[in-house]
Amino acid sequence: MTSHHISRRMAAVLDEASPIFYFATRSTYARRVGEPGIYDFAFGNPHEMPLAGFVAALGNWHVPQNKD
Repeated sequence: MTSHHISRRMAAVLDEASPIFYFATRSTYARRVGEPGIYDFAFGNPHEMPLAGFVAALGNWHVPQNKD
């Protein structure tokens, strides 16, 4: 059997992200993905363009206001 080692930093990232992985793969949400009649906005909707108001809000707030 092959042993795989990852850095402590990567292990920490995976540990922090584990709730997201659980949600996406084993939760009630994951079991129901793709069911007819369910609108899935959990991770966005790549099939539609974003609403104009959302794009405008991003345009207003994405520019850094200071060095921090």
